[in-house]
Amino acid sequence: LDSFLDMSIVRNAEISPPGTHVAWKDFRNDIEEDRQIEQLSVAAVDGGEPIRLTRGEQSVGDYEWSPDGRWLLFTRDGAVHVLRVAGGAAFELELEGPEVARILRFAPDGRALFFLAGAEEDDWAEAREESFGDYTVFREEGDYAHLWRQGLDADMDADGDAEALTEGENFSVTSFAVSPDGA
Repeated sequence: LDSFLDMSIVRNAEISPPGTHVAWKDFRNDIEEDRQIEQLSVAAVDGGEPIRLTRGEQSVGDYEWSPDGRWLLFTRDGAVHVLRVAGGAAFELELEGPEVARILRFAPDGRALFFLAGAEEDDWAEAREESFGDYTVFREEGDYAHLWRQGLDADMDADGDAEALTEGENFSVTSFAVSPDGA
């Protein structure tokens, strides 16, 4: 049983849009810390050694290839990180407005990223806590997932502020698809 629990398992493998690389998440159990860890790896489809792209104690969440296959975007602790597949350190994509991003999808031209996230918390949460104390609130504004769009420049930096495409407390977006024309 111990050798089974120590195994690394490949999950969520995806071939890059140009077909040159494959990325996947390595899943493993951390028995001592009673948690599961997923890290991102990549390899050329024509052979070669796999390369571990992420490390550390925090798991990688969703990831997405750029349409040209040069970049991988991934989530970690709700933040979006950008990594050039050819090498280099990952950097965080600065998103103004949304909180805890997940389910990443590029526009077909690579100039925008669509994702799900809650709204940024406002000062009302602090005021509520001052007045009523610390307690758990279910289904309040900010816990609803909505669709956002973030423009991107050629270096995968944010181009302007993120724009909420849906909003409100009457529904939560659970999945979406980007149309072939990106509209």
